[in-house]
Amino acid sequence: MAAVTGILLITFYASYYVAMLFAVKRPTEKVAGQKQVFRQVSVIIPTYNEERNISAKIENVLKQSYLKNFTEIIVMDGASTDNTIKIANDLANKVRGVVPMRVLTIDERRGKSHQINIALIEARGEIIVTTDADVLLDPDAVARLIGHFDDEHVGAVSARQSLIKGRSIQTDFEQQYRDIYEIMRQGESNLHSTPIFHGGLCAFRTAIVKPIREDLNADDSQLAIQAIRGGLRALYEPSSVFYAYAPQVTRSAWWQRVRRGQGLVRTFLYNSDMLFRRRFGSYGCFIFPAEFFMHIVSPILTLMFIAASIGSVAAFLSDFVLTPLLPAIAVLVAIMLGIVMVSRLEKRPLSGTWALIPSFVIYQLALFTAMLMFLAGKRLYIWRKLDEGTTRVADLNHRRRPRAEI
Repeated sequence: MAAVTGILLITFYASYYVAMLFAVKRPTEKVAGQKQVFRQVSVIIPTYNEERNISAKIENVLKQSYLKNFTEIIVMDGASTDNTIKIANDLANKVRGVVPMRVLTIDERRGKSHQINIALIEARGEIIVTTDADVLLDPDAVARLIGHFDDEHVGAVSARQSLIKGRSIQTDFEQQYRDIYEIMRQGESNLHSTPIFHGGLCAFRTAIVKPIREDLNADDSQLAIQAIRGGLRALYEPSSVFYAYAPQVTRSAWWQRVRRGQGLVRTFLYNSDMLFRRRFGSYGCFIFPAEFFMHIVSPILTLMFIAASIGSVAAFLSDFVLTPLLPAIAVLVAIMLGIVMVSRLEKRPLSGTWALIPSFVIYQLALFTAMLMFLAGKRLYIWRKLDEGTTRVADLNHRRRPRAEI
């Protein structure tokens, strides 16, 4: 049982990763950032108790190279209980001569997806850009996204998140996870589309967006899949960069993964009718089934593998024979060979690649936990601010890393 499950997982991930590595090298028709057409853009910033960040965030947005073509900035507040709304309104008055800025509010906490839905209705731009209040954008980040919309077949584009390194093992695990999965995002984008978007910064063609389900979470991926359903492409642009901290506290990092995981799990289940649908091209026949497997099937198989391996060890300890351990040994050898292969393909130190194992297991456990909470009736679509108390957008100006191109 353990050997079959483990080998299935290793074979799937290794095969898909190698396929995406080849897809990344596939030449693309358009180079992002070389745009010719200027488009009117609405920048939406959802907020909830962001008094520490909102001033620096607006300042950062105003420094975008695409500023002269902004139609507006919309701060969409989700019933903050601090001074976010007052600070945002004061900023709106100050920047009135530079770019129109509106502050919209709701009376009760209903989640980020509800805020996005209201802002989508209010937005006036041809392109909608959404960006979180607690991230910092590169000066040309928005321009690099907007350039893709010169192609009429593009409906959505996501930026790349660059993590600020801290003294936490959580940050190392997060970075290892993203290094691998960003290769997948780029490969999927080159082939057709990627359904996984970074909510820190992404852009959508206004003509294709419509209200999203507010009880699903993962608003960014919901909108990306909308574009794909509409016959357009959802792309990943690695040269458009935003900076953020990974949670430094183990508990915060865990619940962030669980919440995000539940949103993706429910979004994939809700869109399961796209599985193996030829009308969606390579996305429906290859990419979506693979992502569905990674987010729905893989966590279950991973738990089965862990349970079977523990059972093999228990049998070994009770019988003092080697036979029960043979399946686990076979899988361990396969894992070691996979780690060596990834290190060679990516030309990275072998020691750093070993972090992929705990990183993978943590994310699979988070997805499984998210599924269990959903089945138990616990919905996580209303975001809770992480209580770490140290991260501010202003700090990112001093501590961000130089941009690294893929």
